[in-house]
Formats: sequence, C-alpha cells, structure tokens
Amino acid sequence: MASSTTNSKVLGATLLIAGSCIGAAMLGMPVITANAGFFPSLAMLVLTWFFMLSSGFLLLEVNLWMKEESSLISMTDKTLGFWGKAACWGLYLFLFSSLMVAYSSGSGQLLSGLLQDCGWRISQWQASILVILLFLGLLLSGTRAVDLFNRFMMTGLVLCYFALVFFTSTEIQPQLLTHMNWSATPYVLPALIVSFGYHQLVPTLTTYLDHDAHAMRKSLWMGSLLALAVYLLWQLLILGVVPLEGEYGLLETYRQGGAATQALRHAGVKASIIPISQYFALFAILTSFVGVALSFVDFLLDGFGWERSRSSVLTISILILLPPFVLSQIYPRAFLLALDVAGGFGAVILYGLLPAMMVWKGRTTLSDSKDQRMSTGKGILCFVVILAITIFSVELFKELGIA
Repeated sequence: MASSTTNSKVLGATLLIAGSCIGAAMLGMPVITANAGFFPSLAMLVLTWFFMLSSGFLLLEVNLWMKEESSLISMTDKTLGFWGKAACWGLYLFLFSSLMVAYSSGSGQLLSGLLQDCGWRISQWQASILVILLFLGLLLSGTRAVDLFNRFMMTGLVLCYFALVFFTSTEIQPQLLTHMNWSATPYVLPALIVSFGYHQLVPTLTTYLDHDAHAMRKSLWMGSLLALAVYLLWQLLILGVVPLEGEYGLLETYRQGGAATQALRHAGVKASIIPISQYFALFAILTSFVGVALSFVDFLLDGFGWERSRSSVLTISILILLPPFVLSQIYPRAFLLALDVAGGFGAVILYGLLPAMMVWKGRTTLSDSKDQRMSTGKGILCFVVILAITIFSVELFKELGIA
C-alpha cells in the first residue's frame, strides 16, 4: 500500500515537473530557434536539458540537507548568508512576477477566444478573472488539489499534443529542416533555460515525497525527459511545416512577437488543426501557471516566516494573483522584454549559478551535507557555473546591442 502511494506521488511529481516546463515558453520556442535551424536547435535543447537537470540535482542536494520544510530563501540563507538570501529574493521576485503576468495575460486571451468560439461573449479580462478564481480555490485546497488539477490539464495537453502530431506530421516538408545557422545557437539558450524551469518546485515536491531522495531523483529524470521529448517532436512539427521566410514565416512571426500556434494558423494546414492548437496552448499555459503559483506561495510563506494556514495562504495567493492580473490588463505587452531578460539573467542565476554556489559552499561547511550528496562531482559543478556565466554574458551582449 505504501509503495503504491509512493508511486502515485512520484507520478504526480513527474507530471508537475513536466507541466511546469511545458508552458508558454514552448509556444515561442520554434519561433526563437527558427533562425538557428532544426538540428542546431536540437543540440541546444539537449545541452540545456542536461544543464538544468544537473542544477536540479544540485538544488535537491541542498534541500535534503535541511531538516525542516524550506525554500530557496532558507537554503541560500543557511549556505550563502545574507547576500545570497538577498540575491535570491530579488531574482525570484523578478522572475516569477514576470511569469505570473505573462501567464495571466496569455491564459485570459486563450480562454476568451475559445469561449467566444463556443458562442459565449466574454472579454479577456473576464476570462482572466475566471482563471484567477480557479487558481485561488486550488491554492487554498493545497498541493494535492493542485496535483489532481495538473493531472487533468496534462491529460488534455497530451491528447491535444498527439492530435497535433497526428494531423500535422503528414504535412512536414523535409527541405525546411535542412536550414542550419550554428552562429545563431548561443542566442537561443536564454529562452530554452525558461523552457526547463521546474526548479521552483523542488522544495515543495521534496516535502510532498517525504524527503525521499530516490523518489525525487526519479521524478526529476522522468519529468525533465518527458519535457525534452515533447520539445524535440514539437520542433520537428513546427520547423518542418512553417516556412522560415515569407509574410507568415517564422522569422516574420519572431519580428512581430507572435507564437508558434499563430504561425501554424497561416501555414496552410488543415482547418481542424487550428482549434486543437488553441486548446494545446491553453493547457500548456495553465500547467505552467499552476506550478509557478504553487511554488510562489510556498516561497513567500517561507520567506515571510508565516505558518501555513488558510488565512496566510489566502493573503499570499491574492498577493501573487491580483497584481499580475492588473498589470497584464494595463500593459499587455510590457513584460515581453522582461520575460526574455528573465531567462538570460534571472533564471540562469537562480536555477544555475545559485544551486552550484550553495553546493560548493555547503559541502565544506555543513556537516549534514556528507549524508545527502548527489552523484555530482566538481566536474558537474564547473560545467553548471561556466555555462551559466556564458548564457548570462550572451544575454548581456544582446541587450547591449553588442551581439
């Protein structure tokens, strides 16, 4: 009975990790990587997956040192001190506030469009309110309710995904996959970092799995591999169907800030594919939205030092849901640039550099660290640090106009 319960929790954790990855960033991935080409983008996807899995194991190691429920705030405080804690606060708030705004805006737009197609007259802000009320109820109900909701959304996501694969695969044009521009590959890394951003769930899921290191490692492997497999096939479908050049090509879609599903709409595909792609986009955003919201609540509860209660969860849930909704309505495009910068600046430091620094420092200063070491030696630590600095530099040069 206990084994069955553990396996069920591992499945739920795996789907939460995959769902947290597969979201709005996936919708922009083929557009952002189109200039590099299919095969170069695959190489960067695998590199990014390994980088984020390695840093995920590092973060898990630090989390297992903690005897009580913790988050990134308490982990950085214990291992890196005041300045590490301050940096974690700033990076986390910047990154996740941007994501919450993007998901609030995107889910509202998609839900409004789908309901209008069904004959229901509803505006974008009204649809966003419905999403907020739904998520407020889920967060008040706890991790188990979020887990079950995520499973339902992931089921819809998987069904729509395979439907897209079935209907779109016959329209792949092999010649579109031959384009290769390796010089463009470094500039796709910041966006891909966000595409594997599940690390905010590690503290929450470690508690959910009763600090079972084996179960957590299994969930990290399976969840991230599931996301990678989905991305590889997604890249094949979009880059093999939508032309690079032209009025509705991927390059023009990138210039206009559009998503892959928008490019697919004008690619001359079957009419039945369009509504499927819209449902797929909605499920993708909601799975990421719920994962980010859940981890944001736990982060702030730990950061403020509040005990978990219905009133404290309600207060923080309103705090993380309402301001992003307001900002997404006032400035629907204001955070597009911030999301791009968040991958190259916020996510790569928060998910890459900080876990490596915590492990490096903790292995030499914390006595508990010897009992909970992952199979990550100094080579992996150096790899994570070097690639994190490289991605940060690439984004910095891009924003300064040097690259």
